[in-house]
Amino acid sequence: MVKKSGKIIFILFAAFFLWACGIEDVPFLDPVPDGNVRTQMNHRAWVDLPPYNDVTFSHFEIYYKIYLSSVLTNATSPAEFPSIHPQLQADFNAVLPHMDATTFTPINMHNFFRGRGFYLLELQDHHIREVLSSSALGASLEFFFPLPRGNPTMTVRSSGTTVTYTLWRSDTHLFDLQPDGFFRNSLDLQENLDEHTNADVDRRNAHLISGAPVYAYVAMFIVAAGMNHITHTPVYSSPTLIHVFLMPDW
Repeated sequence: MVKKSGKIIFILFAAFFLWACGIEDVPFLDPVPDGNVRTQMNHRAWVDLPPYNDVTFSHFEIYYKIYLSSVLTNATSPAEFPSIHPQLQADFNAVLPHMDATTFTPINMHNFFRGRGFYLLELQDHHIREVLSSSALGASLEFFFPLPRGNPTMTVRSSGTTVTYTLWRSDTHLFDLQPDGFFRNSLDLQENLDEHTNADVDRRNAHLISGAPVYAYVAMFIVAAGMNHITHTPVYSSPTLIHVFLMPDW
């Protein structure tokens, strides 16, 4: 009886061990920790990418959305979001529950951000997916929005090399970019707004004051992306806010 009981206990222990191992095999992508992001006023941010990630990792994705406002502020921390644009605050509140570096993110972050009107950031003349692939792990990113005029850029510093890219609005071919794809404020950006033109700009302009200057801000979030090689489904990390930038004039 003792030997039989011992076998049963061993079998149960082995089954539990295999079950536990299965839990550990669930893909988990390390996010960019909040502490790895530093900002300067409304025009610059630094992001230190983690030096390693799960084997399912493929690249980093950056989602952005543009908001128009009559409010000019040098500080664009979450405390200022309601005054910049109520929809910016609403979007941040929707993302906030997922911004937890210690929690597995089972939802499709691409569908989540697209459902709130965000689009994937691109680079002029380069594929950002290739720039922010595994070769970017451990790299430092610097986002710079020159004020009052100029083209915003992303500089990648990694392994002793420094490369600067010009930021480009989403190249989805789903809508027209007016007046162009650069992140610059203009009358075209402010006035040509529908599902076919400048769809990356929030069209809820209730926060604009008649006759007042119009400023454009862009919110950016970064996530790690990959693929579950067993189920062949996308895997995402929790999102991290990079910054809310004031866009330079055209």
